[in-house]
Amino acid sequence: MTLIVLGVGGAWAGRLEALAPFKWYFVAATAVLLGFGFYSVYFRSSQCTAGPQCTVCRTGRGVKVLLWTATALAIAGLAFEQIEPLLM
Repeated sequence: MTLIVLGVGGAWAGRLEALAPFKWYFVAATAVLLGFGFYSVYFRSSQCTAGPQCTVCRTGRGVKVLLWTATALAIAGLAFEQIEPLLM
């Protein structure tokens, strides 16, 4: 059972090499989306007034934690690519 799972996973991972020429497009899209996330969380003015139509006026702590986690993962992915040749 484990070999089947590893075999299917290996075959799937091998096909990801076809996306290598588009790496910088993915990096740019990630940067744009993270930038929009930071803008939405920290800089967008809330047009919400406390009342029955609006229950949450501020961005929650959980959203900020997830945004910073996604940013750290994106940076770690780019850093690992640069460090990987040194590990061999």
